[in-house]
Amino acid sequence: MTDVTKHSLGIASGSGKTIVVVPKDTPLPVQRSLTVTTAKDEQYNIGLIITLGERPLAEENFQLSRIRLEDFDFGSKGEARVRLVFRGFANGLWGVGVQYKEGAAERQLSIIPSVGLSRTELEKVQEKAMRYMEDNKPSGEAEPAQTEIIPLPAI
Repeated sequence: MTDVTKHSLGIASGSGKTIVVVPKDTPLPVQRSLTVTTAKDEQYNIGLIITLGERPLAEENFQLSRIRLEDFDFGSKGEARVRLVFRGFANGLWGVGVQYKEGAAERQLSIIPSVGLSRTELEKVQEKAMRYMEDNKPSGEAEPAQTEIIPLPAI
């Protein structure tokens, strides 16, 4: 039997929507990547909010972690800045690799919940997903391609 993700892993976009990085029921281990960029000219950091759940609005999902990305080259908004590589392992752990420049070394980060995700909380996320299953169907704009460039705000 193959292990699969029990919930979708995503990031919050600047508009507050969930951008699904790893959809629910994806076989583990898995690796997915996307590129994020700044939402404003000369932005000095990018706020990355990692979510767990099936809801289209990021605030309705469980906030798994917050990461502040810094030390990248300043420039115009919309230019590719940071490549993120999300890795899910069969033991249930997640990691993210951050690459600031093409060809540069990738920094490895572990995704650790901002608050403890107890079994009860995990069951609530699952129950909520089942209750709102109809609302959670893709609307055609929810899932990006792996190469899509996503503008994110500073934190």
